[in-house]
This record gives sequence, structure tokens and C-alpha cells, in this order.
Amino acid sequence: MYHLDAPDILLAATTGKSGSALVTCRRVFYMKTMLRKLQQAILCISLAATAAGCAKPVIQDIKTQAEADPKVRFSAMKTYAWAGGAGLVNDPQKLWTPPEFDIAAELKHLIDIEMRKRGWAEASNPDMLIAFLVVNDVQELKLIESERAGEVPDLVGVGEGALLIELMDAGTKHTIWLAAATAETQTGRSNELIQERLRFAVEKLFADLPK
Repeated sequence: MYHLDAPDILLAATTGKSGSALVTCRRVFYMKTMLRKLQQAILCISLAATAAGCAKPVIQDIKTQAEADPKVRFSAMKTYAWAGGAGLVNDPQKLWTPPEFDIAAELKHLIDIEMRKRGWAEASNPDMLIAFLVVNDVQELKLIESERAGEVPDLVGVGEGALLIELMDAGTKHTIWLAAATAETQTGRSNELIQERLRFAVEKLFADLPK
């Protein structure tokens, strides 16, 4: 049973409304309040879902694959160095960046982060050499696979515009890990979105690097 409190009794006395009428008013007010809160919650959920839906196209076109030499114990590797010419990147198809964006510097930064996550340190007498490039001609990839890939299986369906990251044994100069990310042509992207795409691609590629 609903009981009137002191304010209700006072209001009833001054307005002439009965207790049952006040109870009804309070219940209506309560229901309207709860309905407004429910509508606000639904709106917040809808906005969050919309934001998530809008974020997907930023990276959903990026596809990755990676292959490693099954005989290599990556856990035994401790140090790395950048191979000569690793910072020379040409992206004529503009699949990753606009002309004014320094893709080489950004990739080197992102890859250094992933290497340090593995506990690998840059050194002058390294266990591994690392390089990256954006494929301008599929023959570049075929050259890597035929000349130094050794036991690394060939990548499939990698064409012009693919971002390649390569790890090589510093002693033999043979490829021990080769990874590629492909994407659709990008136009009108801000530098922040470009960085997000590159970060996603590099992180996803290194997630496939054997422990």
C-alpha cells in the first residue's frame, strides 16, 4: 500500500487533492522520468553503434598475410638492424599515403615499436636485418622470393601497392619472415587516419610473427 508522507499531506491540504490523486500524479511523474532516462540510454547506444560503424571502413579494406621459415627459432633472436636502403619507399599508387606524407619515417617508427615489444634491441652486430617497401612491380616480390626467401613459403595474391616487411638472417642474408599488407586506394584521408591505418597494418602483420 502506498503511504502519504508529510509533504504529500501538506500538499493535499493546500490543493484539496485527495491522497489517491497525489499517488496517481507521483506515479505518472515517475513513469515519465524513467521513460526519459530510457530514451537517453537508447540514444547513447545508437550513437555508439553509429560511431563504431563509421570507424570500420578506415581499416576494413586492409588484408594481411605472413610466412616464416619453419626452421628458424625466433625466440633465440635478440638484436636487429635496418638493412641498407630500408627507408626508401615509393608509393606511386597512393594506396597508403598522399605524396606529402613521410611513410618511410612512420613505418620505421611503428616497426621499431613492434620489435621492442618482442624484446629485440637495435644493434650494430645484429641477429636479424629488417627492411620494408611498397611494391611498385610484382617482380620485386618475385625477386625476393626467388633469390633469398629460401624456406619461406611464397605469399599469395600480393600485387602492386602491397606493403612488405622482411626479416633476414644477418649472417646468411636469407629471408626468414616475409609479410604483406594490401589495401584499397586512399584519397582525402587526414594524417591521423593514415597513421591509424599504418599502425593497424604493422601491428596485424607482427601479430603473425612466430614467437
